[in-house]
Amino acid sequence: MPLPGLGRWEAAPVAGDDDAVLRYRNFTVIQSAVRRLPLVTAVNIDGAQARMFKRRGEWRLDPDHQAGNNLCRRNPLDRSHMMRRRGAGWGPDAH
Repeated sequence: MPLPGLGRWEAAPVAGDDDAVLRYRNFTVIQSAVRRLPLVTAVNIDGAQARMFKRRGEWRLDPDHQAGNNLCRRNPLDRSHMMRRRGAGWGPDAH
């Protein structure tokens, strides 16, 4: 499916990619260059391969692609999550 246009927004650059789109098997993201928040998120869902899994490791801020705790503290945003994590949790590489 084609991605929407960004209008007046400028996308954050992605290393090694000319069009500033973070492409993964299960999801795609275009980040705002200024706000470090998603402009577009798209999730590929395969319910037949959906998996339940526990979180592992610790959460770390990616300053190039996340706004961080200052934005998320005491507001309805969910700790810089760009989409529902469980939706993209399918397939052999899901974790």
